[in-house]
Amino acid sequence: MKLLNSFKEQFDAKLISYLEKKKQYLTEVDEKGGDMVKNLRDDYEGTFGDDKITRKSLLSDVQEGKNTWIVELFKERANQKELQNFSVLFGKPKISSVDFSWYKKKLDETNIKKDIGNHIYKESEILRIDLKKIIDSKSSFSLFISEIISNISSI
Repeated sequence: MKLLNSFKEQFDAKLISYLEKKKQYLTEVDEKGGDMVKNLRDDYEGTFGDDKITRKSLLSDVQEGKNTWIVELFKERANQKELQNFSVLFGKPKISSVDFSWYKKKLDETNIKKDIGNHIYKESEILRIDLKKIIDSKSSFSLFISEIISNISSI
């Protein structure tokens, strides 16, 4: 019995170590995915948000010529005339409010605002579920193994 308890303690320690490493790895994977969602959310808020809240000019990504996902989707969905109009303002330090309003209107008309908002929501939900699975798997798996070992020791 003493030998079995010693085995159980060693097994538990190794199991916990393994699960901690697995949790760390999966957390790192989730953090990378989280960074992607965070960057996308930042781009979204930087284009569609309230500059008083974000404390960032809504024009800055376009003025700086950043090829955000929003810009890339716009380029994919825009027609030739829209691409010509966009090239006049993209990467230029001075963009008129009329030009930027035109751009935001086109983002709405091509469903980019809606599509990216939905994508951010879905990715955030996936990350939340994955993190919950990581946390739950440690406790439930550890309890399961402990129960098996306890049942073995009672034989």
